[in-house]
Amino acid sequence: MSKRTAVVSGGGTGIGLAVAQALVDDDYTVALLGRRPAVLEAAAEQLNAPTRVVTQAVDLADPLAVTKAMPVIIERLGGTLDVVVANAGSAPPAADNSLVSVNKAWHATLTGNTITTVLLIEALRAHLSNTARLIFISSAAAIGPGGGPYGAAKAALHGWMYDLAVELGPIGVTCNIVAPGFIADTELFGDRMTAERRASLVERTLVKRVGRPSDVADCVRWLARPESGYVTSQIIGIDGGALVDPG
Repeated sequence: MSKRTAVVSGGGTGIGLAVAQALVDDDYTVALLGRRPAVLEAAAEQLNAPTRVVTQAVDLADPLAVTKAMPVIIERLGGTLDVVVANAGSAPPAADNSLVSVNKAWHATLTGNTITTVLLIEALRAHLSNTARLIFISSAAAIGPGGGPYGAAKAALHGWMYDLAVELGPIGVTCNIVAPGFIADTELFGDRMTAERRASLVERTLVKRVGRPSDVADCVRWLARPESGYVTSQIIGIDGGALVDPG
């Protein structure tokens, strides 16, 4: 596995950083993508594998920036990609009831959570190995009610994932989605999480604890491996059973 390569978008913090750590531990060479160079450099230092971690600052919502950056990343990884973890995303901006505000919030949310993944995959797909693993980080918000534009933007990835799985499966490439529930220590929740809201989310789980970035990373780690090649077109919830009604 020491020769396998991976790209992790949103790799500087939270789930993305935990995923990168898991892949580095499995001897992958990993490219971390994100918008903030300083955050990426700090993440690379934390991973402490200078010969197997590269960073590239890029706005994945900008097609021209993606077009310019991807050849650099591909070259630095040796020309072939084995794993792409599309983790980049953003919380929806606040909106009032005016159509202008609603329109702006929806466009921003779809761009930040759907288009970023689409552009990343389309820019890299010609360089995928025949055992490549495409893994999208979605959300439990895409599976049930209450997610608003964020849930809708993540749900859009589900339909596209099925298309990619059908198209790429015959050549050995798999495509799956990991849908986390409440995961602490991530920028998505950040300072907006009150003690009451946290307790409520924990109570909804069957295991009665918060999720950790490592919980998501452990699932991604397995999906990334060559041995997972018979698993494709799946949506895997990492939510502590929160979407199950225990009656």
